[in-house]
Amino acid sequence: LFNARSETVYEKKSFANLILNGQTCLFSVEGYYEWTYNKPPPAGDKKAMVPRSLSGDKRKQPYFFHSKERTQQTTSRNKPLLLAGIWSSVRTGRHCANTHCHEAKDATTYNHDSSDELITTFAILTMDAHPKYSWIHDRQPVIIWDASMALEWLMNPSPDLLERIRNFSTYESRGHSNSLP
Repeated sequence: LFNARSETVYEKKSFANLILNGQTCLFSVEGYYEWTYNKPPPAGDKKAMVPRSLSGDKRKQPYFFHSKERTQQTTSRNKPLLLAGIWSSVRTGRHCANTHCHEAKDATTYNHDSSDELITTFAILTMDAHPKYSWIHDRQPVIIWDASMALEWLMNPSPDLLERIRNFSTYESRGHSNSLP
C-alpha cells in the first residue's frame, strides 16, 4: 500500500486495527510531487483549465508542494512537512535465511516460524486537495502542521483527532507549489 483515504480509514477493518494498535507514524518530508497533464487555469477562472492531452501536449508537468515557512537554523531551507501515516509488519510465509528476517520478532503478534520473511509496509493518509490546488490533483497527503497534534497522532490517535488535523489549517496559508521545468 502507498495511500489510504483518511475519510474512510476508520471504516476499513484492516486500517482501523492498525490505528487502534498504535501503528501510526509520521513522514517528515521536504515536500511532495504531483504530476498533471493540465495547464493551470487562467487567473480567476478555475473552470477554464485545458487538459494538455487535448492541446496536443502529452508531457506531464511536475509540481513540487512544500512549506512556505523557513527553518530557524537557516533561511535557505523550508520547514519539513509532517505527513500522517500508518504502518504494518507482515510475515510473507517465505523462508528467509538472512539475519534481517529475525530482527522484529514479536511472539504476541506473530505465531509463525521466526525464519519467515518479515516485511514492513506503510501508507500515507490522503484527503481531498485544497481547492486552490485541486486542478493539479484531487487528493493530497494529510499534513500535520501542529506539533502537539503530531504527537497526539503518534500517542493517542482517534477519529476526532484525524478530523481536527484535516480541518486545522488550510494548505493555502502554509503551503506552496512550484511548477518545475
